[in-house]
Amino acid sequence: MNHGDRTLLTAGSIAALLGIRAGVAEILAGTVAWAGNKNDPTTLGWVTIGLAVVIGAASLLATRTRRPRAQLGSALALFAVSLLGLTTAGLAWIPAAVTGLVACALVVRGPRPARAWRAVISAQWAPALVAVLSLIYLAFGIVVRDRIGLLGIAGAGVALAALALRGRSRRVPAAVLMLAIGLPYVLGQPHAIWSAGRTP
Repeated sequence: MNHGDRTLLTAGSIAALLGIRAGVAEILAGTVAWAGNKNDPTTLGWVTIGLAVVIGAASLLATRTRRPRAQLGSALALFAVSLLGLTTAGLAWIPAAVTGLVACALVVRGPRPARAWRAVISAQWAPALVAVLSLIYLAFGIVVRDRIGLLGIAGAGVALAALALRGRSRRVPAAVLMLAIGLPYVLGQPHAIWSAGRTP
């Protein structure tokens, strides 16, 4: 491990520890102004801890491999999670966000072949968008809970299944994603009809 990798791992580890501290503080403090007056601080506190773990894992991955795809994925994860934590833990996440963005900058500035990331983006932009969609669905499902939350978690599972099946057939992922898009509408129809029947 060279000096740059050690610096990156240190920054990522510090960001992860600061993020975990922010999540624990939110769980213990409850609904407070510096955390955004969240209605469910316990759940969001655990989500914050999970985001901190992602920062640590992304930093470690970036130091263990030189593959352009892994490096780009680590940089994107560090950037997105560093900002996303501000919505879960508010001001308590700012130290973790700053340190996480420093780790992201270290990955971006690291050595790699010319235009390596451009080639990865050209080949993988569609799967990457589906992966981001699945993460949004998952986060939404965890936070919202109830029936809508379960649909969000199910949507994340369906999107990930489509990614896993894309190497076998192009039609299967398309069918899976069409089902994911149409299922909430189908499930909502009886409820809508029942509500309309009760409307005076």
